[in-house]
Order: sequence, then C-alpha cells, then structure tokens
Amino acid sequence: MPQLRAVRQQSIFDLSPTAFTREEVEMQNLRLFLRAAAYQCTVNKSPESLLQSLRNPRTLPFEAIKAAKSDRERLTPLLIQELQKFAADFQSYDQGDILPVIAIYLLAEWEVAESFETVLDCFALDDKYGGYELGDLITEDGPVILAALCRADLDALERFTERKDISGWARGAAFKAMVALVLWDKVPRDDVVNRFAWLFRRKPFARRDGITWTQLVDAAFELHPAELMDEIRPLFRQGIVDPFATTLEEFEREAKRDQATSLRQHADSFRPITDTAQRISYWGRWKASSVLHDSNAAHASSKLTASPVPAPSTGWKVGRNDPCPCGSGKKYKKCCGRLTQ
Repeated sequence: MPQLRAVRQQSIFDLSPTAFTREEVEMQNLRLFLRAAAYQCTVNKSPESLLQSLRNPRTLPFEAIKAAKSDRERLTPLLIQELQKFAADFQSYDQGDILPVIAIYLLAEWEVAESFETVLDCFALDDKYGGYELGDLITEDGPVILAALCRADLDALERFTERKDISGWARGAAFKAMVALVLWDKVPRDDVVNRFAWLFRRKPFARRDGITWTQLVDAAFELHPAELMDEIRPLFRQGIVDPFATTLEEFEREAKRDQATSLRQHADSFRPITDTAQRISYWGRWKASSVLHDSNAAHASSKLTASPVPAPSTGWKVGRNDPCPCGSGKKYKKCCGRLTQ
C-alpha cells in the first residue's frame, strides 16, 4: 500500500514549524494514516456502495464525498436517479436519509445541467410537505444551486416561479438564482431588472402570498433596486411585503448607493458551490452535542435554520443586511435576526 506508506511517513513537523512532543507527533501521524486508509477504502467502493455511505452518516462524510468526486462520471446518473425517486415518492424515504440533499449539492458543484428539472421537482416538495425534506437548502443555497444548473436560462427560472405547486421560498430561490447569474456575469443585469419589473407590474402572484412578494423584493434589493423603486414602494405601503426582511428605508438608501459597489457587496452572498463538504460542514447533525430539531415545526413558522446562537448585545444596532455578529457568515436577517423577530 504505497499511498498509505507515503502518508504514514509524513510528519507533523512537515505541517508546522512549531515544536511538538513525541506523543503529538505520533498522534498526528496516526490521524494522517487513518484518513488515508479511509479514503482508500471509499475509492475502492462501487458507485452503489458509495451512495450507501452518503445516506445516514453520523459524521461529515468527507472521504465519501471526496471519493464521489473522483468517480463523478459513474456516480452522476445514479445521483439523478436517486433524486427522481425522491421527488416521485418522498413519503417512502427514511426521514434521516440525507443522500438526496448531498446529491443536490454535488450536482450543483459539478454543474450537471441535466439534473436541473429533477432538482426543480425536489424544490416543489417544499410546498407539498411543509419543508421537512430539504430544510435550509432551499432558502440558503437554493439560489446558487439553481443558478449552477439552469444553463443561464432565465426563461426556465421564470417558468418555475409561475408553477402553482411550489412555495414562496422555492420561488424566492429562483428569483435569487437570476441575481446570482448577474453577479456571476452570466446574464446582463438589465435582463433580470426588466423581468422583475414585468412581474411587479403584471402581479401574477396572489396579494395574500406575502412570502413570494417579499422574496421578489428581497431579490431586487440584492440586484440594486434603483430602477424598481416605483414598483416596490406600493408593496410596502399596502402591507404586502414583510418589512422585517428589509425595510423600505433600507431600500431607499440602497437605491442611492453606487451600483457597482452595491453589486460587489452582495456578490459575497452568492458564492458558487465549489466544495460540498465545506458547504454542509455547519450542519447541526455533525456536532455530537447538537439535538436535531423538528424541521416541520421550524419551517412552518419561518425557514429551517442551523440553530444559530443569538449574538450577544454589542451596544449598537445591527442592520438586517449586515453580517451577523455571531460569526456565522450569514446576513443578520437570515441568522440571529430570525430569533428576535
């Protein structure tokens, strides 16, 4: 096993100039050896057995995800088939089976456009089953997932928003996928601004559907809303839009900012998925001390979150669109701000 021997010979002294005790050196070398051994075992697995290792892992399946990437060609059709079964018969799935969620992340990382329609069908489950099956995925990473898979097809994203069987959160993911495509220089900003203006004027969504309208307005905010303010102001004044997400005053300030500066700032919220393991590493299920929440109840009131710990008072007001002071990397309104709503 030359690969394992090569890793076994690597010393902790190769990793840091700091002095270590002999026990620390041996422990680090043992960790390196075991990690290489685990990776070698996953590489030797068949695609089918590799999928099984991604279903109900107790810890972050780093090595299995790494092995999946090295066997991408054979694994891709199996992941799509798994998602097709998931979308067609979700109720038969074990509630602890996270393979469909990991599959969506991997397909988005690999930009497998052939999976786009299937992923849309999975997003549609959010309305039918109250959000249990995908949880945070739709609201946090849904926009960049759809943007990665849609071939920059704005028409396809817009058609999805007009489906009657999807939730406002799923529509929001599609609206913000359009924003992501602008920030990734895949489509002109004017094309998306014109589509948003058309939606505001045509009003294809029910007035009582506050989630959808709030998501559309929030997407316009990320795009720099200057040209859309005449359509946005009435929605606030009529009480259609939830002002907690972003207030009208914040919109007015944002509209006056330099457009290029605004877009650069918002681009940080739309980073493409380049490392699935890193992207899901914050999940509470990987922490031995965490307790899984009842996601049905959590999503019914808002959106399933990763149980952020409320940030301590800092003596100054945190803007809804500022980075959350808890250090999660999310905007305040998407993190601890939810707990104070």
